[in-house]
Amino acid sequence: MLDVGCGDGTLARELMRRRPELAVQGVELLERPTTAIPVRTFDGRTLPFADRSVDAVLIVDVLHHTDDPTVLLREAARVGRLGVVVKDH
Repeated sequence: MLDVGCGDGTLARELMRRRPELAVQGVELLERPTTAIPVRTFDGRTLPFADRSVDAVLIVDVLHHTDDPTVLLREAARVGRLGVVVKDH
């Protein structure tokens, strides 16, 4: 699973605790000194992953921070093989 805008990875860590078979990679605009999951930086528009390269994409409380949510949603759909889960304000 890919967690877009993962922050420090706390949510993803909890998901993996509850579902040990999950592996979650995070992406974030700014690198943090410590994270609960592996995190790569990205530009906020283009996800640095190949088409259909992750099973699912998680986007929690991120879209309202973007200039154009459609761009990020298209990228998530491109990368996610099975789907995209979105929770926002």
